[in-house]
Amino acid sequence: MLDDATVLGKLGGEKFDLIVTDPPYRDDVAYAELSDFYYVWLKRALCDVDRSSLIPRFHSDVFFTDGVEIITQWEWFASREVSLNEGRCKYLDEGRSIDECELRYREKLSVSFKSMASRLAENGLIITYFAQSSPSAWISLIDAGLSSGLYPVMAFPVITESEESVVSRGKSSITASIVIIWRKSSRGEPVDIAFNYDKLVDEASKELEKVVEALSKATSGVVSELYGVTIYVMSYAKVLSLLTKNGKPLFSGKIIDSEDIVKYASEILTHAYAKASGARLSSSDSIFYYLVKVVFPRGYEGRRLASSSDLLLLSYGLGEMKRENVLNELVRKGILREYGREEETEVASRKTYVLIEPRRSNDELELGEVLKLHGVNPDNPSSFKSPVHILHVLMLYSMKPRDIFIKQYERIYAVNPVLTIEAVELAKALSSIKGDPESELAIRVLEYLGLHSFELKKTGGLLDYFKR
Repeated sequence: MLDDATVLGKLGGEKFDLIVTDPPYRDDVAYAELSDFYYVWLKRALCDVDRSSLIPRFHSDVFFTDGVEIITQWEWFASREVSLNEGRCKYLDEGRSIDECELRYREKLSVSFKSMASRLAENGLIITYFAQSSPSAWISLIDAGLSSGLYPVMAFPVITESEESVVSRGKSSITASIVIIWRKSSRGEPVDIAFNYDKLVDEASKELEKVVEALSKATSGVVSELYGVTIYVMSYAKVLSLLTKNGKPLFSGKIIDSEDIVKYASEILTHAYAKASGARLSSSDSIFYYLVKVVFPRGYEGRRLASSSDLLLLSYGLGEMKRENVLNELVRKGILREYGREEETEVASRKTYVLIEPRRSNDELELGEVLKLHGVNPDNPSSFKSPVHILHVLMLYSMKPRDIFIKQYERIYAVNPVLTIEAVELAKALSSIKGDPESELAIRVLEYLGLHSFELKKTGGLLDYFKR
């Protein structure tokens, strides 16, 4: 109520050591309309009444303009609010398409960050609360910060969403706001991602280890809610800080935009996860499958559920897939299946997906169902289009005597040698996930192949720490 974040004109020349803000939820909440119920009652509580008219008393600039009462917030403040709501955007004639509305939102968010940065002391901090997993939301946030001379130095989660929330019930959605701490960018050499790629993956791997170590020390009452994509996003913000600590990073000597920064951060974190598995994963399908297995907990039906925005963030670093088609391609291969829309949210396009994975470790019928959902015939190797398909076929045959398994393995390898090698690497990765039925199946496959000497890390990824 004190001032407009895009202006902050009432503060004079004052500088601040600490600025704390909660940026808009982009496409989830239209704040002016949401809070109008409280606004009209607050206005009456803070004004005097003369017959049927309200008379200014406290905060008159919020409730009146030139002496005329502001009836509802949306009439006066909606056009200045930093949010993305397509219906409102078109109504206010700020854009005729979602792309134009997105651009307008980014412009407003950038202006707000520039305004805050201008009020920040040289060694001051800006703290933002962020509860989004959408790549587009991250692009907007990073663009706003970097264009204002700021960069994220640290991130950690604070519980803000209840596990009993009607909106998130039954899904692996963010259960915490990610607190991001920003500083003014240093004047060092910008990070060149291309020239430092392997080093950045190593640093990202270390950051993952730090996240696990830090969260494992949390109390049991907090840890139980720190699961799924919340932990991934926390690590993701840390990787972003590695790339942007000296301002906008470079790639082969050229400055890259915020969309590429978000993409490379996701790609580097993805490779850090793959490296942590101890296996040599190279296929987009196998990396994605392993990542979903590690990041998300099993749902009520024994399989992992996740929203489209969460999965898109995870898949953003899989460069060879077109981002707009990545989930559709995974559905086509039977690796994901649409579970339904999140009707409770205001984002009608957001869907929930289920990962097609074995729910039991000793059930041939279960594996047969998995292969049927993949759309493959275990007796026809030419129908296998993914290392995930091949691994699940090998898991099925691992329930037979070893000589039958080896015969089928050789037959599959003869038709799909590259995919088969990748399937074995995926088995190595999955064998490290403690307490998962598929881990037992993966170990059985490795033993039949004589790879039982493979060193199993048994870290269980970022979810296992709260099972201790």
